[in-house]
Amino acid sequence: MRINIITFITFIACVSCVSNPYNVDLANVGKRIDMKVTKCIPSPDVLPKLKYGHGPIYPATQVMKQREGKAKVEFDIDKEGNVSNITTSTSDYPYFAKHAKLAANTWFFEPAFTKGKPVEVRCSQKFLYKIGR
Repeated sequence: MRINIITFITFIACVSCVSNPYNVDLANVGKRIDMKVTKCIPSPDVLPKLKYGHGPIYPATQVMKQREGKAKVEFDIDKEGNVSNITTSTSDYPYFAKHAKLAANTWFFEPAFTKGKPVEVRCSQKFLYKIGR
């Protein structure tokens, strides 16, 4: 019975996030992410725009314990909009970081532009894991 409960909670904890920083909560179960990147280096004229991607999963163990936290991922976006070199710069819990990195692996962007040409940039995104009350 315990395995079924954990499986159910994990299913329910699949979430996406809205706004910047993203609020990862249980109210947005199964929805695609609608993310706006606001910080990239070097600073382009036009920021990259997310075309497709999923939000992170809220770790089931943290849901059961009613624990909240944060994770920040940094990643490169190339001239075609592909994401690579994903790292975690901060995290309150290892699985917050792991799930944020897994989500970043699903992202595809319209590239950033400087002087009308696509450019490579390094961006960051913060995720706030919140339990809805």
